[in-house]
Amino acid sequence: MTRKFGSARIRASYSLMQFARDHLAKNGEWAEYEKVIHAPAPRSVKQWDPFPPRTVTEAPSKEYLRRIALHEEFVSRLRDALSSAEWRVRALPRHKLQFEEIAPAALLKSGVISFVRSQVGKLEEVEIIPSTAEERLTKLIWFIEQVCSVVPPKSGMTKPMIQDLAERLFEFHVGDDVFKVAWVEAKIPTGYKTGGRPKQ
Repeated sequence: MTRKFGSARIRASYSLMQFARDHLAKNGEWAEYEKVIHAPAPRSVKQWDPFPPRTVTEAPSKEYLRRIALHEEFVSRLRDALSSAEWRVRALPRHKLQFEEIAPAALLKSGVISFVRSQVGKLEEVEIIPSTAEERLTKLIWFIEQVCSVVPPKSGMTKPMIQDLAERLFEFHVGDDVFKVAWVEAKIPTGYKTGGRPKQ
């Protein structure tokens, strides 16, 4: 969803990378994955002495092994997530100009998965989009996190003000119940949730 507000545009990210970061990784795994993502694969070296020559593969580094383990775990969790009806997939097939709906089962068979590039085989800009109810909640969580990351605690911005802003910017009604859930789920600075914001 994209919404104009003056010269700004509001659009929650549904990229495969964002999905992996928010829904697949746990307990700091994504930060760890980013650190080891470029760990090189073991090299194969040809040794000529003693004769006859032979090819020897170097032992894999701890970083490379951790990279592979995390990637496989994310793929397994992605498979579990897509087995439910909570998510739908769309992507941009290579050499095409329009996004297409992709069957979740077909996505997992489309080739090598790159979470950091949001790419699966020849499918680029892969997006994992929640169902309607989940989509609204995801948009609100994303919006709250964006506002609170820009406007620091104790600056005068209150929870009701953020809800009112969301109500004016989004095309759907932002009820108290759904906003309360989104507020609890959002990852925002501690000051907003522990008294750092003005009393309401």
